[in-house]
Amino acid sequence: NSYYKPQRFIDFYLSSYYEMKQYEDEDFSVLLGMELRHYATANDYLVYGVEPDWLRQQGNLLALSERKMYRLMHQEGHLVYQAHPFRPFIRRCNPKYVDGIEIYNGKTDRMRNYKALNWAAKHRKLTISGSDFHKENHLARGGIITETKITNNRELLSVLQSQKFEIIKTY
Repeated sequence: NSYYKPQRFIDFYLSSYYEMKQYEDEDFSVLLGMELRHYATANDYLVYGVEPDWLRQQGNLLALSERKMYRLMHQEGHLVYQAHPFRPFIRRCNPKYVDGIEIYNGKTDRMRNYKALNWAAKHRKLTISGSDFHKENHLARGGIITETKITNNRELLSVLQSQKFEIIKTY
């Protein structure tokens, strides 16, 4: 039955990306990103630098351990961040297996975001901000502002690694 084939899920995942690509112009770029949760855990990971062709060639990324996912992503030059690490039921990942930490999340309260900031600093990790946009009232409650125009993954990864951006936060 083709319904349960991983390719069907990947095609569904990529369909929104391709739909948004039609709105690109010289002032608006659409890049593919990924939020990934392994089986049997509540932890979410943000992965930057992913391309559709690469994603189609992968097996079930949800079945990988933290360590195996990190190694796979690094083989391709992708960056891996733990998302909202102080939300309830989340366990902090092994800092050896992430490049960065989401230190501000638009759906997470101030104290938990502050703990994430301190944890990232303690482990000398890159930082990022995200809106966690699932409902209209989550729009633009997080993200980054750059002075550099970002039009592709190479440019995005460079900005993320340099940390030359302003964190958007709504408090």
